[in-house]
Amino acid sequence: MWGRIKNLIAHSTIRQKLSVLIAVFVLYPVLVVSFFGYFVYARDIRNEIVKSLKQHIESVSNLTIERFGQTRNFAMMLPYDGTLNELFVRMKNGEESESSLYRKIINYLYSKFYSKQEIKAVSFYFTDNINRVYMVQSDNSYSRYVNVIHPIVTKVAEDLEEQFGYYISDDGEIYVIRKMFDRFSFKQYGTIVIAVDKDYMLDYFKDEFPGGAGLILIYNDMSILENGKIPDEDRAFIINQIRRESPEENGSNTLSTSSYDVIFGEIPLSNISLKYGVIMSTSLVMERYNNALKLLLLLTGAVALSMILVAVPLSRAIWAPVGELVGLMKQLEKGNLGVQSKRMQNDEFKFIFDSFNNMSNEIKHLFDVVYKEELARKEAQLAALQAHINPHFLYNTLEIMNWKARMAGNTELSEMIEALGTLFDAGMNKSGKSVVKIREELKLVDSYIFIMNKRFGKRLEFIKVIDETLLDAMIPKLLIQPILENAVVHGIEPVGQGCIKLIIRLEEGRIKVIVEDNGAGISDEDLQEFDRLFKGQPCKMRGSTGIGVKNVHDRIRILYGYEYGLSLEKREEGGTRAIITIPYIL
Repeated sequence: MWGRIKNLIAHSTIRQKLSVLIAVFVLYPVLVVSFFGYFVYARDIRNEIVKSLKQHIESVSNLTIERFGQTRNFAMMLPYDGTLNELFVRMKNGEESESSLYRKIINYLYSKFYSKQEIKAVSFYFTDNINRVYMVQSDNSYSRYVNVIHPIVTKVAEDLEEQFGYYISDDGEIYVIRKMFDRFSFKQYGTIVIAVDKDYMLDYFKDEFPGGAGLILIYNDMSILENGKIPDEDRAFIINQIRRESPEENGSNTLSTSSYDVIFGEIPLSNISLKYGVIMSTSLVMERYNNALKLLLLLTGAVALSMILVAVPLSRAIWAPVGELVGLMKQLEKGNLGVQSKRMQNDEFKFIFDSFNNMSNEIKHLFDVVYKEELARKEAQLAALQAHINPHFLYNTLEIMNWKARMAGNTELSEMIEALGTLFDAGMNKSGKSVVKIREELKLVDSYIFIMNKRFGKRLEFIKVIDETLLDAMIPKLLIQPILENAVVHGIEPVGQGCIKLIIRLEEGRIKVIVEDNGAGISDEDLQEFDRLFKGQPCKMRGSTGIGVKNVHDRIRILYGYEYGLSLEKREEGGTRAIITIPYIL
């Protein structure tokens, strides 16, 4: 009999299983009626307490928004006195020295904020030089702000769509950001950042809540203020729920558990929002109903036992397929492509498992065919881009010439031939490596520089500024020499002399290879043509012009993706600057 029931459950649809579950609950009307009266009464008391808390938190939220609004209004009025705008114009016109400019800006900032106790610090920076920070503060926060906060604030300010916004740091400090615009050109010339006292801005949230309720105020995923009674064992869970919940139309919603209720809400502030959870212990309500609860315990136990006997097989029938599906997904995640389910059922899970089997087969197909074809295509394309017409017989010929030069006692010619041979050998790529260490790439650079020094003599100066901690980082082979050659041909040759500077350094976790020259420079029209060339668009480049730099750009894109590559720009002091950006890989 029991076997027939299990078989019936296993082959019934989800709708049939749910129907059976509903029928089971209908068999216990006495239990339903008893608990109905109990919970209606409890709900009314609970709703009254929740309503009181919601009114209180709404009042506190409005006062906090008003306090933030006062700070916003103060920040929005700053540009209208024109002091910083005038200093900006004078700086651009060369009418202010750096020391005078610094003194006047600091005095201005101090005069504006020294009397406001809620402001801890204020800083200003020009858009053209974001790393130059003018700051006054009431504590020793300058070093931390410049090194930690300022780089983040500049990025937040850059992303702001409006003139005003907020930023809250990992330690909960609040910063007000105000963009400054030129009154004539309406272009942004700078940004003011105000560090306000968190205790002042959030002071209303520190007051005791009705009934001893607790409060957690978060920004993003971090708690910036906690007050009252908060269950330690559930603190992380509550914070996670606050982060995930979105307020309803009335401004808040509620989560109920067996030990507490949580009222969620949100305080919108320009570009950010603060989320809160007010934790109310259910003991405030349940203390009044303990006696009534005792009368129901006996009936609840009997009903619970009956429900377990029926619910266990039903639950297994529902969750066993789910568990199997999870196991199959884990196998797929570990790389067991094409894994299949052999479960045979007549309910809705059959469609799910059939869909999973089809998906697994499709993933295996994509990996075996599409991905491998794409990988082969990229490898072929990379090999084509790296290929150079450097026949082996040319290298052997250079070796013969080097031998004859040494026999004739012509050391200088022999050294030039050896340097050229080094470049030829690298171009032939006998090792088959597409990337090498930077120290190896610099050997090729030195060979090229040696040859150019022999050609130009004292008319050409090479300067290298290399971060030696990066010498073991990996770089695409023959990446720097084409850029140096471009600087010589298009920068130095037209004017007959000059200086080329090679810089390799680490910026924001990426390697920057910079080649600068003070030669003939590059026109805006040519810069636009190079931009079209890099994007694969039609351009007016003639002959071999741009082939070398485009080769470098394409190789980087193929190896590392479209966020890396080569860019060209004009130097203010004359000449051209080429910047290569690649990932830092050891």
